[in-house]
Amino acid sequence: MDYMTLNRYSPVTIKHYMIIMNAFAKYHNKSSDLITQEEIQEYLLYISGTKIGMGNL
Repeated sequence: MDYMTLNRYSPVTIKHYMIIMNAFAKYHNKSSDLITQEEIQEYLLYISGTKIGMGNL
């Protein structure tokens, strides 16, 4: 989050990124720094194939 603040991301953008990252970590039931490339692809397929989509996270 410090990176985003230092690079002048808007507070709304930071909030949305945090919501997305929390949903992502919750889906895999582990910290986002432990998630593999394959799990990222799995999650992207999951959200693209459901009604969740990025706008509903």
